[in-house]
Amino acid sequence: MAVGKLNNPEVAERALAERDCDLVALGRSLIADPNWPNKVQSGDTPDQCLYCNTCFKGITQGGLICTVNKELKAK
Repeated sequence: MAVGKLNNPEVAERALAERDCDLVALGRSLIADPNWPNKVQSGDTPDQCLYCNTCFKGITQGGLICTVNKELKAK
């Protein structure tokens, strides 16, 4: 499994095609845009994770928040 900033669909696909990995993890990418796979498949551009770690700070404080995902923005 490949992890870590593979949110670019072309990079993720190349890692799979070149058999560098069998699976690509999209943790923060899916928090930023839960529709990431569907958007990539349809040719749309998914919202990109900023790697600001706001989501992890939120988890330690009892809730999931995200700078990019408007449904998870801090209040």
